[in-house]
Amino acid sequence: MRGRGIVFELSLRLTQRRMLVNQELTARSRLAQNIATG
Repeated sequence: MRGRGIVFELSLRLTQRRMLVNQELTARSRLAQNIATG
């Protein structure tokens, strides 16, 4: 059970990090579009 909990926590952290990276990428692309259009 302990090992399974560690694996679950690691996967959860990876998912959160991936979400943060996706948010940052979308924000950068929006910023680039704003600079290009404006």
